[in-house]
Amino acid sequence: MKKNLRRNETKLFLFLILWIFSGLINLISQEGENNCKVWLRIDKGWIYVSASFDSNADKKVLESLSDGLKAQIFFQIKLYEKNEGFFSFLGDRLVLERNLAYISYMDFFDNKYMIQTSNQRLIGFNDPERFINNFFSINDYRLTSLEEKNISKYYILVCIHLNSVRLVAPFNLLSLFTSEESFTTQWVKKDLIDM
Repeated sequence: MKKNLRRNETKLFLFLILWIFSGLINLISQEGENNCKVWLRIDKGWIYVSASFDSNADKKVLESLSDGLKAQIFFQIKLYEKNEGFFSFLGDRLVLERNLAYISYMDFFDNKYMIQTSNQRLIGFNDPERFINNFFSINDYRLTSLEEKNISKYYILVCIHLNSVRLVAPFNLLSLFTSEESFTTQWVKKDLIDM
């Protein structure tokens, strides 16, 4: 009896390990599959960042919203200063990091697609195409100001992560093992002198 119990426990343990491993493989294979486009603009010392997420996930997002679920997208922006000279082996210095999140849902009473921004602002759209264009992009986000004479020492990294179905805890743990509803772009680097 004890032998059978140990065998069952061993089988269950191996099954869990394989399940976790397959989820990690799916997550890694999904990494960087979709495109992130980034534009920078400097106006009177201020850095403005625009980014868009180009993928075929728009249908999944619209289906998710029409089913009464939510979708979420994160725009991660990092500003680095190049470390030059003797201590360059230590790596570049992170100056600033911003994480912007949009949560979208369908307002069935007004028949509108809604976007809730990081600062809790709500924006409604009647047209699905306009909604998708606004949900998958940030336009002229005012990042910070820098002295223009030293601007060539800096660069920006941008990464975008989309959850086409946003689950509530504890169900959000399932997203670790399924990559169908989650998309992450590779980091895109833009030097401030490239503009």
